[in-house]
Amino acid sequence: MMDGGRSILDLNVDNTSLRQLFRDSALVGDVEEFCAPPQAPGADDLDARPCSAGNTSCYVSPYGDVYPCVQFPLASGNVRSLPFLDIWRHSEQLNEVRAIRVRDLSSCSTCSHVSACTRCPGLAFMEGNMRGPSTQDCEKSFARTGVRSKNLESKKRRLVLVS
Repeated sequence: MMDGGRSILDLNVDNTSLRQLFRDSALVGDVEEFCAPPQAPGADDLDARPCSAGNTSCYVSPYGDVYPCVQFPLASGNVRSLPFLDIWRHSEQLNEVRAIRVRDLSSCSTCSHVSACTRCPGLAFMEGNMRGPSTQDCEKSFARTGVRSKNLESKKRRLVLVS
C-alpha cells in the first residue's frame, strides 16, 4: 500500500498458483525459456537502469504531486507550485532515481536473478530502501525459476536464526 502497509499482500496469489501460471505456455510462450534458471549478471546488466520510473514516465496525482511512478511514493514536486518541466528536469528526487544503475543496488547487483528480475524500485522504497531488494519481486523470481534469490536466501537464514 502507498503508506507501506503490507496487509494487501494477503490478497496475493499463492506461490503454488503463481508457479502454475508461470508454466502455462498459453500465457508465457516458451516455458523452458521463460522459467530458465538465472544467469550471472553481465556488464551490460550492471550499467542498466533498473526501471523506467522517473526516466520515461512519472505519475501526477489529482493534487498535483509528481512521483517517479504510480507505485513509487517519493514526492518529487507539485505542479501547482512549479511548472512540470522544471520538476521533470530539476527535481532532486527524480534526478536521484534517474542516477541509479543496477550496480548501485545493494544486494541485487550481485544476485543471479538481476538480468531477468522485474524488480520494482517503488516496492523496494516502501520496504525502506529504493536501492534495496523488493521482497515481492524476489518471491516472483523464485516462483518463476525455482531458484532462491540472494535476498530470499538471506531472509531464510535470518528466520532460522530467530527461531
